[in-house]
Amino acid sequence: MNKYEHIGNTEKNTMLRFILETTAEIASLAMFGSAVAIWALVLSPIA
Repeated sequence: MNKYEHIGNTEKNTMLRFILETTAEIASLAMFGSAVAIWALVLSPIA
């Protein structure tokens, strides 16, 4: 019984870590995208 509980807990932790990593990746991509968009807007009147 204890062994199975431990396996289930490990799976939960792995899933949580995966979700956190995916969220962090999406957030950094979104930040990078918006930074590029702002940079393009700032430079467009100069160009």
